[in-house]
Amino acid sequence: MVENYVKSIASAICELDNNKYPLSHYMAYGWDGLREAGYTSKRLTETEDTQYCSLRDIVEVNTQICN
Repeated sequence: MVENYVKSIASAICELDNNKYPLSHYMAYGWDGLREAGYTSKRLTETEDTQYCSLRDIVEVNTQICN
């Protein structure tokens, strides 16, 4: 159930960033938000998490919404 919200959160942030990058670049934001709320998922592998975080870093260096 929790995973249903990750894509929605990522999509909203992508829109705020004027869709500069593919949705995959914003997925870490969705997972981070759910983690902070105390939710976890066995569906997110460590490899996927690392990849999403790397893509998020690209967004954070190149956008104004995170600053």
